[in-house]
Amino acid sequence: MTKIKFINHASYILCHENIKLICDPWIEGTAFHEGCRLIEPTRFKYSDFSGITHIWFSHEHPDHFSPPNLKSIPLEIRKNITILFQETKDKKVINFCRTLGFKDCIELRKNWYELTPSFKILNLPHSDGDSWMCAKVGEYTVLNINDCVLEDDKQISNIILKTNSEKIDVLLTQFSYANWAGNIEDNETRKKFAAQKLKEIERQVLIFKPRYTIPFASFVWFCHQENFYMNDEVNKIDFIYNFIQEKLNTKPIVLFPNDEWYINKEHDSITSISKWVNSYDLNVVIENTIEPSLIEGAQLVKLGNNFIDNLIKNNSKWMKFFLKPSSIFIDDHNCSYKLSLQGFERADLNQENCDISMSSDSLQYCFKFLWGGATTRINGRYQVPKNGRFYNWKLYFQISELNNHGEKFGLKFILVSLYRNLRRKIYVR
Repeated sequence: MTKIKFINHASYILCHENIKLICDPWIEGTAFHEGCRLIEPTRFKYSDFSGITHIWFSHEHPDHFSPPNLKSIPLEIRKNITILFQETKDKKVINFCRTLGFKDCIELRKNWYELTPSFKILNLPHSDGDSWMCAKVGEYTVLNINDCVLEDDKQISNIILKTNSEKIDVLLTQFSYANWAGNIEDNETRKKFAAQKLKEIERQVLIFKPRYTIPFASFVWFCHQENFYMNDEVNKIDFIYNFIQEKLNTKPIVLFPNDEWYINKEHDSITSISKWVNSYDLNVVIENTIEPSLIEGAQLVKLGNNFIDNLIKNNSKWMKFFLKPSSIFIDDHNCSYKLSLQGFERADLNQENCDISMSSDSLQYCFKFLWGGATTRINGRYQVPKNGRFYNWKLYFQISELNNHGEKFGLKFILVSLYRNLRRKIYVR
């Protein structure tokens, strides 16, 4: 018998015979610089990892790969668990897990990996560090798309080709937006993002033709005072269940933390949905949001100048022809600053003419960590002023994110950016 036990958000255990593979275990805490939190507390305890044989991470984002949570697994339990992760250039994830004393840490190449003769997996990268996994378990094929954005039919068909699967029994896919989705007043943009997720699910079901579809990887809420407004148009699980049930040729399965479902058996999704609705109403409230911290201007200037020094040191000199000065309005300072390759300093611009508006706490995080800007674009703890040129700000931190993965600004980055912009224009149309 093949069983799926739901843990929370994007995490579940795929059980078959003596193998228990847990995917993306985020057990507790906030993610993306206090930007999001689990809707419902997790029942699965760190001691429960004693029954786990393998852990697989789809990508490095903290709601899928949580270093604090991994450290909380008792060492004597870690010694019996094998880590599985996609092959990467920087090897940060796999090397970090090795330092924690797991039984083995395996980089998955671009071919099938056999856990047992009746349990094998294929894990391939998609874009921006995301990856998907196909598991052939006994007589069933389970496809976990996770956060991969499949923009067109060809990308979906390529997955079918690579898996060599005649059928997909179970599809697991994200069901709501999970990053910045417009300014406070721009709820139409959030409606558009939410509707786009429906189109993605519809396209996936049409081509993959799964017998069952499990909507998951969206059981979180925007939990900071600066991004709480983005909860207003998210797709909720009761709406998604009805959409799939009524519009698509697949059977939706909704799982609540600790629910167990044997593939091809009946499951009471209505009860699970009711629990999610109650949890959302109870927990997703402004009273539970996190307040920002105030960072002094001198500290920001120091961090900003250090950020620029490292950017110059780690990248090609050609970067200077692409990076333009960016103006940043610091809300809790009520003043603007300028970021350029000359450093970070005070400026004299009003808020509506700056490229971005954010708190000192949020900007500090951008400067402090190579991944900080990418995190901020996900957690949405900022606003884009009326006359701002957001891309001027964004490019500094796209380059920083490249460095985070052991790469540098150069011709490859320029060509990839041009290609993505072209694809995005075609996709939006």
